[in-house]
This record gives sequence, structure tokens and C-alpha cells, in this order.
Amino acid sequence: MSGELKNIIVNCGRQMLWLGGLLLWALVSLVGICEAHNPSLLCWKVIETEHFNIFYHQGEERLAALASEIAEMIYGPVTSLYQFHPDGKVHIVLKDYQDYSNGAAYYYDNKIEVWATSMDFELRGTHDWLWNVITHEFTHIVSLQVARKGPRWMPGLYLQLFDYEAEKREDVLTGYPNRVVSYPVPGTVVPMWFAEGTAQYQADGARFDHWDSHRDMLLRIATLENKLLTYHQMGEFAKTSLGNEMVYNQGYSLVRFIAEHHGQDKLRTLMAHMSRWQHFNFDGAIKRTLGFSPEDLYQQWRQWLQEKYTLQVTSIKANLIEGERLSKGGYYNLYPVWSPDGKRLAYISNQGQDFLITSLHVLCLEEKADRAVATGAVSSPSWAPQGQTLVFTRRSKPNQYGASYWDIYMCDIEKKRETRLTYGLRAKFPSFSPDGRWICFVQNEKGTNNLGLCRSDGTGVRYLTQFGDRTQIYTPRWSPDGKKIAFAISHGEGRDIAVINRDGTDFHYVVSSKGTDRDPCWASDGKGIIFSSDVTGIFNLYWISIGDREVRQLTNVIGGAFCPSVSPVDGRIAFSSYGSDGYQLRLLSQTSGWRKVDWGLFRQTSEKPRSQTPNTTFSPKPYQNTYLGFSLMPRIALDERKLKLGLYTTSSDVLDRQSVVAGLLVGRNRDLDLVAIFEYRRFIPTFFLEYYKQMRYIHEDQIDPNNIYRITQTNFDLNELALGAKYQLQNSHQFSLTMVYSLYNSEVTGRFVGTPSRFNLSYTYFKGLDIAFSYSYQNLRRLRDQQINPQGRQISFRYDQMFNYLIKGFKPSAIIQEVYERFYYNRLSLDWREYIALPWDRNTLGVRIKAGLILSDKMVDDFFAFHLGGIDQMRGYTYWSLEGQKVLMGSLVYRFPILREIGQSLFPLYFDKLYGAVFVDVGRAWNSDRINFKARGFKRDVGAELRLDLLSWYALPTRVGISAAYGLDEAEGKDPLKVYLTVSFDYN
Repeated sequence: MSGELKNIIVNCGRQMLWLGGLLLWALVSLVGICEAHNPSLLCWKVIETEHFNIFYHQGEERLAALASEIAEMIYGPVTSLYQFHPDGKVHIVLKDYQDYSNGAAYYYDNKIEVWATSMDFELRGTHDWLWNVITHEFTHIVSLQVARKGPRWMPGLYLQLFDYEAEKREDVLTGYPNRVVSYPVPGTVVPMWFAEGTAQYQADGARFDHWDSHRDMLLRIATLENKLLTYHQMGEFAKTSLGNEMVYNQGYSLVRFIAEHHGQDKLRTLMAHMSRWQHFNFDGAIKRTLGFSPEDLYQQWRQWLQEKYTLQVTSIKANLIEGERLSKGGYYNLYPVWSPDGKRLAYISNQGQDFLITSLHVLCLEEKADRAVATGAVSSPSWAPQGQTLVFTRRSKPNQYGASYWDIYMCDIEKKRETRLTYGLRAKFPSFSPDGRWICFVQNEKGTNNLGLCRSDGTGVRYLTQFGDRTQIYTPRWSPDGKKIAFAISHGEGRDIAVINRDGTDFHYVVSSKGTDRDPCWASDGKGIIFSSDVTGIFNLYWISIGDREVRQLTNVIGGAFCPSVSPVDGRIAFSSYGSDGYQLRLLSQTSGWRKVDWGLFRQTSEKPRSQTPNTTFSPKPYQNTYLGFSLMPRIALDERKLKLGLYTTSSDVLDRQSVVAGLLVGRNRDLDLVAIFEYRRFIPTFFLEYYKQMRYIHEDQIDPNNIYRITQTNFDLNELALGAKYQLQNSHQFSLTMVYSLYNSEVTGRFVGTPSRFNLSYTYFKGLDIAFSYSYQNLRRLRDQQINPQGRQISFRYDQMFNYLIKGFKPSAIIQEVYERFYYNRLSLDWREYIALPWDRNTLGVRIKAGLILSDKMVDDFFAFHLGGIDQMRGYTYWSLEGQKVLMGSLVYRFPILREIGQSLFPLYFDKLYGAVFVDVGRAWNSDRINFKARGFKRDVGAELRLDLLSWYALPTRVGISAAYGLDEAEGKDPLKVYLTVSFDYN
């Protein structure tokens, strides 16, 4: 490389550092933070009650007051069932800065998180969200602490092993790790089916979840189609979304079975049994509590289900009306909507996905052609009258405040062009008016839905309803004349069907049975509504006349029929039906109706919804940092076959705005490894402070060449302090700016030969300052095998400006004074990985390019060189054997499934997936300005790898990687075969 070119790159590198800092500042200032990483503009307050602290932000005042009442109301029934009271107040954090529905219980922290948006999940029925989720998560807090084996501040311990390559170099103290094992032993061990089953079962006097028709549908189909999860499969998640829901579903059913047949007191007894340190397998708890094996329990329950559902469907099979199947892939095909010409259906589907990641599809019935036209679509789509464009809902990228909301998008399927119509509207279920001028939608805010209208370009927003009591609205549909809108509505349990004029007047109920009535769709003549109802216990499609209230049943299915849509051309009904393959689209050509149904079944009930208004006045206080205390996890490690003891510790405040993580490991000879990381997320970006310390005590016996002194011990004390800021953009991009100060000390102890005199020499052999800008990008598909077999792209780039001082001797004087050589240089590195899906199912080709470059006016000492060997680079060579100021490496990996669904258990391990791989690496490390790209000088290796996905103790991911690599160009006298082992939470 010419000197002129080198200077240009160095100057560009320095500019890059400052530009990187400027970019970080600009992103923070102009773009904002990404998905709720640091929602710093929220103003938090807290309500204190006898047993709870309710944390909430602006806009959630009524929700927080109601949550306070709910929490205190359920406290007694739940704690009475399990005969346990949490030690201190339980913290409940309410969130409404995302259109997202979930709850989480951190039972070692006495903390619950609740998202205010109500759950609209097609695999479960409709229940009062706030009452249900708080009760569910508080049941977790109580029941799982009954099963806790130790104090709340000790969640578990770690067993670890570290071994290293056998390097034979004088300047290498320890080789690079080639065997790394980190295995947790948790303090609470409960199978997922029982943990989630008890949380859904809840307690007498605090039961706000119920066995609904959706749950019954899933279990009925699984039972009759012989697709129930096995007993061992019920113990773990790590499945598809449908598989994970079956863990919830079967767990709820089996817990109900235990409670009803053996008494609900057995739920507490089972949990309490698991609190003993010697009991880790839940099978023993079942044997001791119920008196028979878990296999017997499972068979009793399964036989009960088989008899129940066989009897239920006997009469249905005699008059089965289920239509013609249309869809072929995925298990979540919903909301079909006919195009105006009656030739196409738009719908959402998770085809090609393991989880509920849905896209907007268009199915052409004549050509039987199906294509995805927009990604990320949720809820029902709607056609514009001209039949070329569709509107749909997507959760938009986070705004400048970190909020991620639903918005309306328009897709021109002919021009393949998308247009975003709204910004932060929190709108779902968009529907075009018949004239195409207006779009009705459901708006979500503060846990409440309202029906709104906007023009077809997203402007002119106005609302037809003004609910403020957590009312939920679903799937609005315009009447053919554009004067009325039908929609499903819920005030807590179940759904009803209502109609309202387009100007917001004449709101009234049309269908309101004791069950759930949903998914209204107008008949082509506007005189009737087709809808789905579980009034008989199974969801079927019905037609009701608006005038004389005549009702006809249109389908008679074993699973369930939902989401009807009537063809404007010939009246055929497309709908979504749940069966052995999940939700699939079906077509009903005969629409005259199977039989008349008594209108009385669908008359409005007199049952009143649960009160949505808090009855107590609270006095909130501004939030002040509330810390959750420290958790300590002991560590027992074999490091270089030496026993070491230590711990991990973590702590954070309730809102997770600041946190600390630290690890310590100490050996008998005082070897020490210490790491401490503090993050502050109060502002944007995230600021962090990190400290690393490593101490090694080496006993040796070396005599200097002149036979003057003998060295008996050398000690090393390595310290690094890092201060920086990082910023994440749209979940895929992360930028950071870091300053690292390094100080490496050594102490030599010995004696002079022939005398008893001893000496001690302490000095600093390296000190340096590194100012670094880094960028990383990750976009991997969310799949069940994402860890074991990723698909997508990962990029990592880093630029460092180094100001280093390395010792080269001592200055003669009365005191020891080090003499350093200065090394100022620039360092650039790039690691680019592509994981390409091959045509064969779940086979991938991995391509990796890694490059590194040190730019300096003089040769940099090998102490600062890149290294290219080792477990995560060229595996056929040891880490220290390939070094240079420049490195270049290319890799190809072919990865393939061996066993994708093992499903076997050998406690505490559950065997999930096994993949294999073969790989080849080519690389080179060098110092000269030029590189000869001919084969000479490049190193090559080939190898194979096995990856095994496990779950330990029912819940903890355990990933085992074993690889062997053969260095084709290994130096003579060195073993070319290298073997590596990793056991950890991931494969990195």
C-alpha cells in the first residue's frame, strides 16, 4: 500500500470517528429512539395500596386506579389458595406506548408488567383484559414463589467450565478458549403446562379467565385428530405459535382436570413439593401428591377428552357442512375479503412462518394463484371499489418518542406500491366505504377502542363513538348502501354485534347471545348480516334478517367457522375455518342455510358488564427511583482445570431505566476475573460504563541467562474502563461511540542467585486509550430454528483510533521507571455474514467475509495485531498462530437439519432439534503493504459441526455445539485437528 494512500485512509478514518459521533448525535436528535428502548419522555407516577405499587405514565390515570382496585380485590383469594404472601409490595407497571398486548411476571422481583392494549388473539376467546391479565400474572407471582427453592434474592446458580488451546509460545500465557460450558441450575423448576395452567385457572373469588369456545376448539381438534402434545412436549415452549398456545391450552385443561377430580388444594401441594432442593423433576411431585404416575394422569385426562369430544361431534358428522378448502399453506389464514369483481380474495396469512408473522395475500380463484402483496399486515384488509388497491393495518416503525403504533396503509397491487395513510393514529380494522371516499377503522388508546372515520387519504379523522370504559370494537363493515356500519363489540366477556349510522347516531345491538357473536358481514342486498357465533358451543356461521329477525345456520363444522365475506357477484361465502391444519380459508357455495334457528338464542341478554369505573380515589405520587434489590447467583467453575468460585449479580429499578450487571470469579491462588456493567436508559441514547479486571498469579522458576537472579512468581493485573453511548434504530441497526482506557500491570518476584535477598518489581507494561465507533446490523428471520440455523444477514463494522504505549524497557535511576514506545494508529474491522435459505426445507448456506486493517506510519508491535484462528474464526488453527496487521478471511457453511422435531425428554433435558453442518475457511494474516492473492500464503481448513437445541429444567434454552476442523496448511509438528465444544444459551 502506498504511503499516500495510507495517509488518505488514516485521515478518512479520523474523519469517520468524528462523523460517527456526529451521526450518533443526529440520530438521537432527529430520528429518536427505537421501539421503547428508552421511552424517556414519559412522565411516570405511582399509586400505593396496601399490597401493591401501581406505576403508570400520563394518559393511564383511570387504568391505574382500576388496576389498583383489581389487584387488591384478587390478593386475598389467590394468596389463600396457595397459602403464601409475597414479602413486600408487588410492583405493577402499566404501559401504553405500544399497540401490543401482553403481560409478564418477574416473580423473583415481585414485579408485573402489563400492556394496556386488550388481547385480540384468534387462538383464545374474549375476556376482560385488565382483570384477567393482572390476576394471571399475580397468580404467577404467588404460585411460583411457593415452588421457589431458595431465597428470593438467589434465582439459581451456574456450573461452568473453561478450557483453552495448548499454545506453545513464550509470550502467550493462556491459549484461546476451545471449550466453554455455562450451565444454569434454577431455583424454581416447574413445567410450563402447570405454570401457565394454574395462572389461567386462577382462584375462587378471583377467576377472570374462563374455558372458552376457542380453547375448546383447539383442544377438540387436537384430540380428535390425534395431535395432542405429549406429556413431555407440554413441559416446554420453543414451538411454533400454535404449538406454544397448545402448551397453555392443554395445561389449562389438565389443571382444571386435577382441580375438579382431586381438589384444587392439590395445586398448592404440587407447587410446594417443588420447593425442596432435592426435588427437580415434577414427575415425582405428581406421584407423591396424586398417588400415581404422570403418565397415568395424562392417559386419564386424554381418555376423558376423547370420550367427551367423540360424543359432541357425533351428530355434527351426520350433517357436516364445511365448504371447499381454498388455502394451502400456513396455519393462520384469516379475514378473507372478496374483491369487487368477485374473482379474488384478500386475506392475511402466516404462510412460510413458524410464528404469527402475517402478510397480506391475494388469492385469484380462477388461476388458483396466491401471492403476498404486503408484509407485516395485521387485522382485516379492505378493497377499494375499483378493485386495484387495498387498505390494511401494520404496526409502524417507532416514532421519535419510541412509540410503536398501528397505522393504516394502502397497497396498489397492480403497481406494487405502498402508501402510508396515517401516522400514530393507532388504527386497526380499516374498511372502505362503498363509494371509496371514506375509511372506517377502530382506534385504540388507554385500553379503550372507538369507531372512527377518515377520508381515503387518511385525513379528516372523526369519531362515531366516545367510549372511555375499555370497550373493545372489532371488524367494522359498511352496509352496501354506505349508510350503516356493523361491528363486533365487547364490554368484558364475549362479543356482541351492533350497528351504527355513519353519522354516529342510532347505535343498537343486533345480535347479543350468551356466548360470543363476532365477525359481522352484510349480505349483498343489505337486508341481512352473516356472522359467527358459538351459541351452541362451537363457532358456526349464521345469517340473520335485519327486518324480521329470522336466523339460519349456514355451516356445521367440527372445529370453528369465522370471518365470513359475501361475494358481491354470486353470493358465495368465503370464510376461515379452524381444523387439523389451523385456520384455513374455505368457500361455501350453497348459502341458502342449513336450518332455521330460534331467534331467542340471539336476543340481547340482561347481564350487565363488569364495572369499568374505579370506585376509590387515589393520591398518586411522582415516580422516584425504586430499586428491586440485588439478585445473586453463585458460580462454580473449572477454569484450566482449577476450581474457582464466584457469583453473578444484577439489579435495576422498577422501570428498568438503569441497571447493573456484574460477575466475579476467584481461584484458590487468588486468580480473579471481574466484570461490571452499568447502563443508564433515562435519556437517549443509552449511556454505559463498563469495568473489566483480570488478575493472574503465575508460579515459575526461571533463571536469567547471566545467572544473576531467579524469578519465582509473575503476577498480572489487567484493567479496562469503558465509557460510551449506544443507540438502536428500528431494532436492526445499532450505533455506539466508546472510549476505552486500558492499564495492564505486572509484578515480578524473585531472588538473587546465591543470596537470600529477594526482590519485587512492579511496573505498568501497557496503557492505552481507544476511541471507537461501531455499527452493527442484524436482520434474521424469526423462525423456530433461528439460533441453530439462522437465515438473514449480520454486519459488524468498527473503527478504532488507538493511542497506545507499550513498554520497551526501564530507565536507569534510583527508582524503577518504565520506558514506553508510542503506537498511534487506526484500526478498521468488518465482519459480514449472509445466511441464505436453500430450496430444500430449512437447509442454508452461510457466507462470511471478515477483514481487518491496521494503518500506521510505522510497524505496529505484534501485541496489537489481529488474530485469525480459534473457535469463532478459522477453526483449523489456534488463535495466536495467525496474526498480522491485516487479515482477510472467507467462509462457506452448509447447514442442514438432521432431526427437526425430537420431542424426547431425559430430565433435566428436553431434546428439541439437531442440525449438522460442513464448512470450509480460507484466510490469511500478514503485515506487508501488499498481498499476493495467489494460493501461497493463504491458510485453509475444512470441518464439520453438530448443533443440538435443548431445554433444561423445562424453561432454559441450552445450546450445544461440537465442531471439528482440520487445518490443511497447519505448520509441521502441530496437530492439524482441532475440536471445540460450547454449551450456553446461544451458539455465539
